[in-house]
Amino acid sequence: MPTTTNPGDFGIIFSGTTGTPGTYIDVNGQTQTQVQIVAVPVRMPAFVETAYVHAGKASRFTLMVDVVVNAGNLDLKLQGHQDLDPSAAWADLWMFADYDPATITTARNFATTGRFILQTSNMGAVVEACLLVSPLSAFAGSITVRLQVEV
Repeated sequence: MPTTTNPGDFGIIFSGTTGTPGTYIDVNGQTQTQVQIVAVPVRMPAFVETAYVHAGKASRFTLMVDVVVNAGNLDLKLQGHQDLDPSAAWADLWMFADYDPATITTARNFATTGRFILQTSNMGAVVEACLLVSPLSAFAGSITVRLQVEV
């Protein structure tokens, strides 16, 4: 069953590393293990319910992205669908960034270490959302994404 995130929460919904996976406390206060980032696109495992957010009546999402880049770069996509089954087909959702608000795109590339804010527009038609991380150019590092739902 997907997680319903309370408005105002800024909790972790995705954490991954190219190193040895550690643990983190997710948006619901549960201990989870980071996903291993390898050479292919990766989502959190389906059993990590907090990674598959039930959008409900959300007007938009704000994502706080912390990235450590030791080498290469990676893309981050927010994906959604209108089905409560995490194995259903996903579609890319449009996002804009605080550092580049004029560019609205489905993938954000991170090549430097830092904290970045991404936002979506209307999420009303999306039942469930998740993140997809795609390592590029021999990426080495980590990424943690926190979510705030705005209603």
